[in-house]
Amino acid sequence: MSLIESMGASLASPGVTPGQIVELTESGYALVQVTRPDGSESSKFLCRFLLNADGFSVPVAVGDVVLVLVPSSYEDTGCILGKIGAYNPPDKEHVLIEAGQELSLRCGNASIKMRSDGKVLTSAVDISSLAKRTHKVRGGSVQIN
Repeated sequence: MSLIESMGASLASPGVTPGQIVELTESGYALVQVTRPDGSESSKFLCRFLLNADGFSVPVAVGDVVLVLVPSSYEDTGCILGKIGAYNPPDKEHVLIEAGQELSLRCGNASIKMRSDGKVLTSAVDISSLAKRTHKVRGGSVQIN
């Protein structure tokens, strides 16, 4: 008997339905509760996450409403297909990309690498720098050639 079965809940009908995240486990699963449309009964079961092509899932938290694929038995796990909510258009004024140790951008023979120690490395066949107003070059020391 699984942990979920011991809670006394019966399993919802297999299919795709909305549910709510009740708990996020240390082992990487989410405990999701699904309530029947008439509100008569609810089920709780463990779910995995649908990953995108880069291996990432949508960030979720306890209380989030998600679309889940309900498993056919307690021996199986369900799958969170995505988060349900209002559409939030992307912020076009500010974009933040974060990395723990290193962030790299590469296009052909050009690259920019930023490291957590504060070092920025650029590599390219040619580099052009243009300023319509002041162009400042400041540093503890500046080496040219």
